[in-house]
Amino acid sequence: MNIQTTSNRNNALLYLGYIASVTYLVMGLVFARERLFSDSAGYLFQIMNNESFAVMHKRFVSVFAQILPVIFTKLSLHPKVVFYSFFFNDWLYFFICSLILLLIQKNKTAFGLLWITLTVSLTWSFYSPVSELIQGFPLLLIIVINLSNGLHKFYQYLINYLLIVIVLYSHPIYNMFVPLCVATLYLSKNRYPNKQEIILFSLVLITIIVRYIGFDTYENSPLENVNPGAGKGALYNLTKFRFGTFLSYTIFKYTGALILVLLTVLFTFTHKRILLTFTTFLILWLYIVIIKFGLIFPETPEPFERFIFPILMFSCIILSVIIDIRISSLAFILLVIGVIFQVARRIEFGTILSQRYTMIQWIIESASQQPYQKFYLNSNNLNPFLMSGWILTNETPILCAINDKPIIQLATTGDIPENKIKELSDDQYFFFPWWVKNYSAINSRYFKMSITPFVNLNSYGEQSHLPDSLFRDNISFFTNKYTLKAGKEAYVPVTIYNNNKQPIASGLGNDQIFISYHYIDSKGNFVWDGLRTPLLTDIKSSLTQYVKINAPDVKGDCIFEFDIMFEGKKWCDIKDKIVLTVE
Repeated sequence: MNIQTTSNRNNALLYLGYIASVTYLVMGLVFARERLFSDSAGYLFQIMNNESFAVMHKRFVSVFAQILPVIFTKLSLHPKVVFYSFFFNDWLYFFICSLILLLIQKNKTAFGLLWITLTVSLTWSFYSPVSELIQGFPLLLIIVINLSNGLHKFYQYLINYLLIVIVLYSHPIYNMFVPLCVATLYLSKNRYPNKQEIILFSLVLITIIVRYIGFDTYENSPLENVNPGAGKGALYNLTKFRFGTFLSYTIFKYTGALILVLLTVLFTFTHKRILLTFTTFLILWLYIVIIKFGLIFPETPEPFERFIFPILMFSCIILSVIIDIRISSLAFILLVIGVIFQVARRIEFGTILSQRYTMIQWIIESASQQPYQKFYLNSNNLNPFLMSGWILTNETPILCAINDKPIIQLATTGDIPENKIKELSDDQYFFFPWWVKNYSAINSRYFKMSITPFVNLNSYGEQSHLPDSLFRDNISFFTNKYTLKAGKEAYVPVTIYNNNKQPIASGLGNDQIFISYHYIDSKGNFVWDGLRTPLLTDIKSSLTQYVKINAPDVKGDCIFEFDIMFEGKKWCDIKDKIVLTVE
């Protein structure tokens, strides 16, 4: 790869870092709604409801990315302002840290590699921007550079100790990762820490021990059935003789760090810096290849990203601090390709999440046709765009608030058992997934809710015995102009109107009711039996949802007849003709 060393004059990395940072900001704002995904929805809901910081499991680094939304909630600004500030603050935190690297620590390489690492290594986590593992990374980079430059005054030791404590409490993996980076730094410099540094590292070691054996419990909920050892430290598991959990806590949570130890050994005993440098780049590109071809975790890269991200952090620290590199033209081109590739992956994943949120909004619209505010759905009725239904209890109120709509809260029975939902009283709601609170805890300025029961959006009423005319004369289908790719599966947005006073049931009980279709392709071939798509919700007056279609192989205009059918019993013979183009 022809990696040359330089005295911090790597302008190519600097410019690429600027491009990556601007790209991160633009994509963060464009896909702001899609980033209200997974844990981020839970954090934002807590911030807006409590008008204060949402700090989970003593991971204080998350505060830095929450300053703007907390201020704006206290100023009673519109929910949409708070919403966008939450994701802007995420970028702003990283940008301020990168400016410290560039302007105060004078390290262009670290500035560039920080943004390249954030861009290249993350896809799933970009859409869940509350990962404290990632938020601790720029602080660790600042710490290592400070140690590399030398600490000379008391305030420098104090500031760096406080930064180390914040990083250690960011994520459990830093308990091993911080000592590993510090040890690698001193090994590379071939010198021992001085007296003051030994005192500093002794305090760090004590902090690690306290962090490691301490209790990090999750708040219990009446709906949870939590493993007694879950979320608790090693001391708890040893005293309770949970040896298996102890091994899991000590080994499996640190797999990434153990691999870094091997890299450190390789570096220490070979003294061939170029070998370690090449190894870090090899790992980075191996990550891209593995994710691209779905060789590991094809369904979701998130667990693998958590595994690989520490390796990429270590690579960044090695390349920018221990080996101040200047990358050859070939290596720079490869990095540019990597950044472009990851941006494309984020856009692709963001497009899928966009369909997911469109579907959620359709469910909200269907639910709003009823005089209630809290609903639950059967997971079997939801198509693949749902993904992580467990966070809907926070996503849906926020979506309603930012769109100035009456508050709707959705829960799914796949994540919260139906019998548990029915145990809730009318004045209780889900504050966080599986956390239940009374209405007295609601911030009514953002989430005004009436006292109502949780209502099932998927009733099980048997309707196949009803006359066909009841469906044929009162149900109609509509879709906008839509283009299908020949021979490919597609999800087509279809609106179903119900003019009956009686809702159409969507439960998958004895009457398994689906939306299906017949079609006539451009050559006149007639296909009777189409794919089945379960109804998202009962159809009170209207429902829009995605219908799964297997497109014909023949290109041209194709006439689709959508219909409601009861599996194994009958089609309702609605025969609304809709023209879709196949290309």
